[in-house]
Amino acid sequence: PKEGVKRDKWLQSLMTNFSYVAEESGEIIGFGDMTKEGYIDRLFVHKNHQGRGVALKIFRKFEEDARACGLRESLPVKPASC
Repeated sequence: PKEGVKRDKWLQSLMTNFSYVAEESGEIIGFGDMTKEGYIDRLFVHKNHQGRGVALKIFRKFEEDARACGLRESLPVKPASC
C-alpha cells in the first residue's frame, strides 16, 4: 500500500507538470518534468545516451514552457537527498 501511494503521487505530478519523454527508434531514452512554478523535478537520461544532448533538448523545452508561463528566473537547484 505504501508503495502504491508513492506511485500514485508520482504519476499525478507527471500529469500536472510539464513532462517530456525523449525517444529514439521507439525506445525511451530520457524524460523530465517541471512544475508550473519552474522547479525541475526530474531529469533522466539513460546511461547509453548520456553526453549526446538529450537532457539539453528536454531542458530547452522547459525553458519554452517557463517563458510561456511568464517565468523569468530559474529557481535554485535543490540536490537530491541520498
